[in-house]
Amino acid sequence: MKQKPAGHSANGKLGKESATRADVAAVKSELKADVAAVKADVGALRSEVDRAVMKLEFKIDDSIKDAKQEVIEHMDKKFGEYINHVDAVFGEFKIMREEQAFIAQHSQDHSDRLDDHDNRIGALEKKVAGRAG
Repeated sequence: MKQKPAGHSANGKLGKESATRADVAAVKSELKADVAAVKADVGALRSEVDRAVMKLEFKIDDSIKDAKQEVIEHMDKKFGEYINHVDAVFGEFKIMREEQAFIAQHSQDHSDRLDDHDNRIGALEKKVAGRAG
């Protein structure tokens, strides 16, 4: 148990006696030791906090990298789905263009045949009218 410096009673209050230089030196020595211990504790805490912060920064960096990778993978998947839909739509457009070209050609063929029939019918009508007349 620590001894109380002179001038202190058992309850820690100052008595009537004055502190001596030795008492002041003892208190000063104790305070220096306490301050050194506190500084050591603060240094240790600072080191622990620094390590914890570094671990947290690594975890945050890893989480950010993982999140970025997930976003990239998700966007790649969605972009792939989008491209597949666009390809399907363009495929339908190609089919419609081909059908339109086929229908236009088929219509032109019918138009040419109708013109030919009209010319032949007109020629036959002239022959029949020339014989009847």
